[in-house]
Amino acid sequence: MTATALAKGESLAAQVKRLKYGLYTVPSQSESGVYWTVVQRGDGDLQCTCGAGIYGRPCAHLAAVIVRRQQEAKRRERKQAA
Repeated sequence: MTATALAKGESLAAQVKRLKYGLYTVPSQSESGVYWTVVQRGDGDLQCTCGAGIYGRPCAHLAAVIVRRQQEAKRRERKQAA
């Protein structure tokens, strides 16, 4: 994951919507009203449906899901520790 994708992903993380386990939508940064889908494949890897993602390149949408999942994991850890 590139530093640029991670930086953009951090700004998008709050807008990630989890539809069900392993399936997320993330808004496009360049097209109003467009959402990209990030799915967890059978091998556990995440893949985005945007132009970069379908070719396996890093994208902000994928980074946003990774950041969001890390944030949720930290929240669960804090809750369990309390």
